[in-house]
Amino acid sequence: MATRTIQCVLTAGCGLLLAVSVARAGTGDATQCENDCTDWSNHLQDACIAANANPTDCDRRATLYHEECLRDICQQTLPGPTCEDICSDQLNSEVASCVADDVLYELCVTLAQNGFSDCIEQECQFDLAEPPCTVQCRDDAEAMLSDCAANSPDWQLCAPQSLQYAEDCINAYCDVPPTCDATCESVLHTDPEGDAMFRETDRGHTGLFDPQHLGPIDLLDMRLGAWTPDDAYADPFAGQYDLAGDFVRIDLRFKGLVNPPGSLGPGGYIPYQHGYQPLYGFVEIDMDNDVDTGGEIDAPLLRYLGNVARFGGVPTIPRFFGRVAVDSTAFLRSFTDPPFIERSGEEFHLAFLGNEPVSIEKVIGDDDALFEAGETWIIWGRYFHRAHGYEDFSFISGGARAGEYMPVHPLRFSHDLATDVTTVTVVFPLTQEGSAAMNGDSYVEDIDSDVSNQASVQEALDDLHLFAQYLEIAPTGLPEEALITRWADKTPSDYLDPRSWRVTANFGTAYAPPGAGSAYFVWTDVYPNPVMGDINGNGIYGEHDAQLIADWIAANDKNDGVIDQSAPLPLFANYFSVMDLDYNGVIDSRDVPITNGDVDHDGDSDLYDVALFQRCFGNNTFNEECSPADFNRNEQIDANDTTRLRWAVLGPQ
Repeated sequence: MATRTIQCVLTAGCGLLLAVSVARAGTGDATQCENDCTDWSNHLQDACIAANANPTDCDRRATLYHEECLRDICQQTLPGPTCEDICSDQLNSEVASCVADDVLYELCVTLAQNGFSDCIEQECQFDLAEPPCTVQCRDDAEAMLSDCAANSPDWQLCAPQSLQYAEDCINAYCDVPPTCDATCESVLHTDPEGDAMFRETDRGHTGLFDPQHLGPIDLLDMRLGAWTPDDAYADPFAGQYDLAGDFVRIDLRFKGLVNPPGSLGPGGYIPYQHGYQPLYGFVEIDMDNDVDTGGEIDAPLLRYLGNVARFGGVPTIPRFFGRVAVDSTAFLRSFTDPPFIERSGEEFHLAFLGNEPVSIEKVIGDDDALFEAGETWIIWGRYFHRAHGYEDFSFISGGARAGEYMPVHPLRFSHDLATDVTTVTVVFPLTQEGSAAMNGDSYVEDIDSDVSNQASVQEALDDLHLFAQYLEIAPTGLPEEALITRWADKTPSDYLDPRSWRVTANFGTAYAPPGAGSAYFVWTDVYPNPVMGDINGNGIYGEHDAQLIADWIAANDKNDGVIDQSAPLPLFANYFSVMDLDYNGVIDSRDVPITNGDVDHDGDSDLYDVALFQRCFGNNTFNEECSPADFNRNEQIDANDTTRLRWAVLGPQ
C-alpha cells in the first residue's frame, strides 16, 4: 500500500476512499469495491489534470492507482510489481519526509510529480509527453548559445543570436496567446509576491535604513488602461476603464503598508516624514515600443537598466541586450559607448522621489502627518512626466526649465486593511480634452507646447514629433539627438493606448541619513525580474552561467593580493556586479547558481531538498547547513527564499 501514500499527498479524500473501500472489501462486496477503485482513480486523474500536470502522466498515475487499489484493497490477484510500483516505492520514503506546512505543500506536490515522472521515464522507458513548445524553443536556444560560446572568445557575441532564435521560434511555432486583445480595457503586469530583497547602494554597505524593520517594498502588480472619470474635476479616480477614454489610469499595488515618500531635497532630508515605509523609485514607460527613442541621460544609475543586475541576473528582454549595467563600470562610460544604459526607450516615467508634492488631501485619515493603515490620501504633485533625455530637444516652455514636461496632477495612496495592500493610483490626461475636464475648464486649448496650462501625453509627444522634424533641418550635432530623431516619422496620436505601452520598474526605500557616497536609495524590487543566476540573459540559469562566474573569479582572484578563489568588489555596494548573486561584496563559490532547486547539492531535485529547506525555514540562527537554502543570500531563510525555490522548480511565475 506504499503507493497510496504518494497519491494521498497529491489528492484529497484518500482517507475516505480507504475507509469505505476497505469496509466494503471486508464484507465481500467485491463488485462495489472495484467500482470504488474506478471512481477514485477517475477522481485522481481529474484532480491531476486540474492541477495543470502533464495529461499523459495523469493518465498513467490513474491507471497505476486503479491497479493497486484492486490488488491491495479489493484483494484481487494481479500481475507482480510493475516498474511503476518500483518508482512509487522509491518515492514513498521521500514523501514521508515532506512536511504539511502550507508554505511548502505545493513544492512537495510538484517535486513528487517530477520525481515520479523522471523515474517512469528512466526506469520504465516511457516516452512522456514533450515539454511545452516555449520550453523547447528556449532549450534549443540554450544549446545554440553553448555551442557558439564554445567556439567564440566572446560569449556576448553569441547571446543575441540565442535570444533572437528563441523569440523567433516561439513566434513561429508556439501558439502563445496575447496578454490583451482588442476588447480588453486594461492590461495587468504581475510581479511575484515575496520576491523583494534589500539591495543597498552605499559605499561600505553600512548605511542605516528600515528603522522599523518593516521589510522591503514588494511590488505585486501594475495595471494600465485608458480611463473615463465620472467627474474628472471633482474626483478623477471614480469612473471606468474606457478604450476611448481621455485619461490614462495606472494602479501600482504593493504588499503591506507603503507610504508616500518624504523629502530628500532642499527642504531637508526627511524620508520618513509620512511613515517608516516610504516608496521611492521609478516606472519607465516606452509608449512607442521603440527602444531607440527616449531615455535618461543625467541619472541612469537610478533606473531599471542601472539596477536590475543587482538582483542577480540579466533580464530576458531582447530589446535590452547590451544595454544593462552588469557592473558599476557602465556608469563611467559616455553616451556613445556600450552598454548604452541611457537608451531605455522611455517616453514618460513615474518618479517617487519625495520632492513633488504640492498639496495633500486626506480622504480617510487622522490629523497627523503619517500615512497609516486604512488611510487614503490624494496628493497633487509632479510625479508623472516626460523622459529627461528629451529636455535638450524640445520646444516646451512653462516648466522649471526649458524642455521640462512635469505638470501637476493627482496621485492617490490607499491602504486596504482587509488585504493589507497599498494601491498607488495615477490619473493623467491623455488628450487636451482630458486636461480641460480635469482643470474644470469650459474650453479645450490647442496644443501650444506650454506645460503651465492644459497639458497631456498627446501634447508632450506632439512636441517630440515637431522637434525631431526641426532637427532634420537644423541638427545640433549632439550624439544625444539619437533619442529623438526617429520621432520625425511617428504620428503621436498612434501611441495613446496604454495597453500597448511597455513598462519597467525599480522600487525601494531610503537610507535614514544618506549613505556613504551620498547614496539615497535601497532598492528592493524590479520588474521584469531577472532569473537569479542568469548571467548571459538567455532566460535560464545553468552550467554556462556557473562557468562565467568561475572564469570571472579566476581572472580577478589576485586583485586583492590573495589567491583564495574569491574576488572582493571595491567600494561595495556603490560598486556592484551581476556575478555577486548573494550581494555581499565578494564573488566566490557561494555565487555559483543553485540550479533546479538542488539545495543539498547532490545532483538532483527531490524532496530531500525540500526537507532541508523546511528545516532551515524561519530559523533564527543562520549556519552553514542552511547556507545553500539562502537563495537571495541575506542570511535569512524566509518567504523570499520560498519564492526563489519555487522559481527553481517551476520557473518564474
